[in-house]
Amino acid sequence: MTEPTNGQESVAVGTWIGREQAFNALAHHCSKARVACLKQIHDTEAYKGLNLTWDEFCPEHAGISRTHADRLIGQFAEFGAPYFELTDIVPVSPAVYRQIEPAVAGGTIEFRGEQISIIPENAVKIKAAIYALRKEVEHVKSEALTRTPPDLTSLQTRIDACCEDFDRLIGQPGQEQMPGLRALVTYNIERLNDLAKRL
Repeated sequence: MTEPTNGQESVAVGTWIGREQAFNALAHHCSKARVACLKQIHDTEAYKGLNLTWDEFCPEHAGISRTHADRLIGQFAEFGAPYFELTDIVPVSPAVYRQIEPAVAGGTIEFRGEQISIIPENAVKIKAAIYALRKEVEHVKSEALTRTPPDLTSLQTRIDACCEDFDRLIGQPGQEQMPGLRALVTYNIERLNDLAKRL
């Protein structure tokens, strides 16, 4: 496969810039498509086809600082497209998204047994679900701080009970909740790995 010439690189970056300009400035609204476009330019170093550094490209063609651009790309790397699909509809900070991420999967947000599609028509329901999920997380954290520390036996009993609940859910027919369940299992594995590192 031949390497692209400078002319071909210019065409490539021009294509991406055209897409970005058609979306309007990233400074106004950071949709999944805009951030994916910005990440593509960054990862392929297409901006060099314009004889610009990344520092120069961001304000001149994306309308944002390099710091802001790097932050957006970092969020895309950490959360993927679902985060920006959600923020296209409801403003959600990265900190809040981390709290509710286990409930987000497959273009939906799960709340009290209902799979709410992440679409503009459901904006009111999505806001209510996010608010309630945050309250639930904060309540659990508050209880964890105030209750008497458990002994090892009770901890093991609770962990075993959670694993059995997971097993029952996995064994249920239908696959609609599997993405959310998979995300929740992954989240808890990461939490346990973090604890293991502290031992």
